[in-house]
Amino acid sequence: MPPSRALSLTLEKKLQICLKAQREARIKDGELLLWASGTFKNTISVSTIRQTAIISDDLLLVKAGEIKKTLNIGDDQLRLSNGWLAKFKKRNGISSKRLHGEADSASAVEVRTACYSLQDITRQYRPEDIYNFDERALFYRLAPNQTLATTNRKGKKRDKARITIAFCFNATGTHKMDP
Repeated sequence: MPPSRALSLTLEKKLQICLKAQREARIKDGELLLWASGTFKNTISVSTIRQTAIISDDLLLVKAGEIKKTLNIGDDQLRLSNGWLAKFKKRNGISSKRLHGEADSASAVEVRTACYSLQDITRQYRPEDIYNFDERALFYRLAPNQTLATTNRKGKKRDKARITIAFCFNATGTHKMDP
């Protein structure tokens, strides 16, 4: 079996795929894949269609700079400032969107019930004797959960590599243990 050759899509083809997906928000990945393969007369992988890029203001400015350079536009004609970026985003309906990943693990009713139960238990003790122990995860490889887009976007699985830090202190704050 010959090795598969990676297909490189031009920026224009990628833009056409993105615009089609944006215009037809309910289009399925498979339908978009068939459309792109037929339109560009190339085999395109599903991962190319499903790929969710996280776009920030900085990335948008870098890309705009590349396009400016490619089109030989001088600084006297276009200055890529934060003001330009804000107006560009407004003109094109681009705003910061939160990427939603996994759903909540506990219902609001369960949380409320547990809080009342905990309050009943802690009433029996002095505040100096009530301690809170909390673990916090520092996800040091975590990608941003917001991107610039004109419509809501699906999130992608997040890297869960982390360091766990524990905190412990009493209710009055008079005794704090080192993390």
